[in-house]
Amino acid sequence: QASCSAPYEASVTFRTCASPMIWYSPSDPLAFLQLRGCVAPHAMRWAVPCSLLAGLYRAIFHAAFGIPILTGEDAGVVSMAENSAWTSFTAILGFLIVFRAQLSYQRYWEGLSLVERACGAWLNSFSSVIAFCTMDPEKQAEVSRFQALVARLMSLLMCISMCDIANGDVSAFAHLDMGQVDKDSLRFLDSIPDPSAKQKIVLQWIQRSIVEQSRIGVIGVPPPILTRAFQELTIGHAHFIDASKLSTVPFPFAFSQMVWLMLVFFSMVVAPGLCAYFLAADKAILFTFVILFPYWSIHCSAVELEMPFGQDANDLPLASIAERFNTTLTVLLRPGAQRAPTWEDSRGDVGAARVPPITERCRSFEPDAGMAEAVPERVQEVKQPGAQKEVAGGAESGKQLLVWTYVHRPSQSSSRLMARKIPWLHRLRIAGSSWLRRQPSNVPRQHGSFLT
Repeated sequence: QASCSAPYEASVTFRTCASPMIWYSPSDPLAFLQLRGCVAPHAMRWAVPCSLLAGLYRAIFHAAFGIPILTGEDAGVVSMAENSAWTSFTAILGFLIVFRAQLSYQRYWEGLSLVERACGAWLNSFSSVIAFCTMDPEKQAEVSRFQALVARLMSLLMCISMCDIANGDVSAFAHLDMGQVDKDSLRFLDSIPDPSAKQKIVLQWIQRSIVEQSRIGVIGVPPPILTRAFQELTIGHAHFIDASKLSTVPFPFAFSQMVWLMLVFFSMVVAPGLCAYFLAADKAILFTFVILFPYWSIHCSAVELEMPFGQDANDLPLASIAERFNTTLTVLLRPGAQRAPTWEDSRGDVGAARVPPITERCRSFEPDAGMAEAVPERVQEVKQPGAQKEVAGGAESGKQLLVWTYVHRPSQSSSRLMARKIPWLHRLRIAGSSWLRRQPSNVPRQHGSFLT
């Protein structure tokens, strides 16, 4: 555990929770040569033996039945007869495999989206609870204890929820140290075997704690505003329930069975048989492997992605998400995060605090050939409504601010070239310039102007 200087600042308990997900750089070609997470070995378990069957079929055709390698007109007649069946079977099989891969990727991305939404909702709820606490100096001790308790319960809720959807051990995920949480409640939680029931118990503890602290005045907002925290809690819980269906409900068995049987029949009978019928033994083995390897690679990739939660190399980084959630909780508990920033005006200028200064800037660039340099079109005076500047003797209203508007003006040769080659683009540019000139003079232009 990390050391804590503040009495109620939570520390993160880091266990063996390294993320199983593979992080790689798409621009690094060596990253694609690793075997961890690669589906090629799984695809070769089927592609290599079935390719060897093509050589066996060629030997059987030649030794047992005396069928020579068909060439010339005989091969053309047989290929025409079997072309329609081959094309139909491979088209249907390819469509089913690609369709399953698309559905698996949708399940994978949906699982990540639901987990991230749940984390965001619970962090919003915790942040609201922190902001709703009273600023009364006499109750700061109760506020600190309450915030520390809610932070630990939030972390425990996230840990149990991750364990529920990943079907793993609670020790696989990081959580905040329980600190001074009463042991009786923790022992009661350990006695519940169902992770889903544990999740609902911890959620109930958080809601009950908020209600009790609101009753004694630790939370200093009206109940209608406090309901926002409860809404975010329930939204996050609903997202985790939706995510749990991906781990509890597998891919439909009928669809998986049909794809697997067709792929096995294609690998053991159709592909090696046809290759052995028209080619020699060595060529039949090579061509069969080239045909089968892509099919099995896509199929194995779909199988890897259809179950996004777990500890495999291609699963989602749930442990990293949990650690990031705990780190955010500890950051929100710091005094600097709970104190709103204030405006510090060293000059005592009230008007400067009300109207932010406008910085005159322009992009620095080298003009292209045929284009003039960026020049100021005109100086535009803008009257800021409500702007006041206190001076000795009264208030000066209607502060005048100067805004420089910079535009690109193409040279005459560029305009003629644009009109000759792309006349509709030239007309569109002229229409846009005319529309900009018709804008009210008291509104700063959005195109080419830089306001801070």
